[in-house]
Amino acid sequence: MRDSSLTRLLEGMSVSPYFLTAGLVLACGLACAPETPNSDLENEGAASFLEAPLPPPAEWGSLVGEYASNTDTLSLLEDEQIPYVLFWKGGGQSLRPVSDTTFELTANGGTLTVRRQRDGRV
Repeated sequence: MRDSSLTRLLEGMSVSPYFLTAGLVLACGLACAPETPNSDLENEGAASFLEAPLPPPAEWGSLVGEYASNTDTLSLLEDEQIPYVLFWKGGGQSLRPVSDTTFELTANGGTLTVRRQRDGRV
């Protein structure tokens, strides 16, 4: 065991260096612990943070997911009731629903149409 300056300082004392170290660790832990909220405003902020987001609209919410064809993959996503498409090979953009299965790409006016098979798969 190395002889540190703290050990030399404590040699004449009746307190064990290990006990002191544990006390320092505990004191640091208490000093670094997060504060408890002290106002109703902070409590409301925490409660709103923990609220679950609204589900996507029923008209197109079931289309949210990832789709692949050969080497091309895209993701249909939703954030705050707004649909988005993410092309894995080159960025993403927001969509404007035109119908339950057709969306307009807001950046360039293009159209994205989703077709369902007879078994319901996209």
